[in-house]
Amino acid sequence: MRFYYTGNVKEPGDFDYVHDGRRSVQIIVESPDGYRMGKKSVLLRNADYPAFCTRHVRDPKV
Repeated sequence: MRFYYTGNVKEPGDFDYVHDGRRSVQIIVESPDGYRMGKKSVLLRNADYPAFCTRHVRDPKV
């Protein structure tokens, strides 16, 4: 079983939270039996997207 999700964090400070101050990463976690979870692995970071994208890129379809 594989779980894909977006971890999203607002950085503390004076930001607009559209172009700056937000950090999100797409994560995968695998479970061999549906009960035990493996280690989280980052699939994509904000830096992996084109510059014209905002910090609101979330929840890619799998």
